[in-house]
Amino acid sequence: MVRAFAQACGREIPYRLGPRRPGDIAACWADPSLAQEVLGWRAELGIEAMCRDCWRWQERNPHGYKGA
Repeated sequence: MVRAFAQACGREIPYRLGPRRPGDIAACWADPSLAQEVLGWRAELGIEAMCRDCWRWQERNPHGYKGA
């Protein structure tokens, strides 16, 4: 995710890995196969395209929905 966002915004994103905090989930998986099976929905974009789209929206809306 960090690499995809760094590529999308064209900037280095500093980060550090640390221990889990109280309340953090142990693992997170993004597998849309159940949505396809149950709903017939299929993801059309990869993570790189999703990050580009997210960054483009953020640049155009620096104050989020509040400023729209």
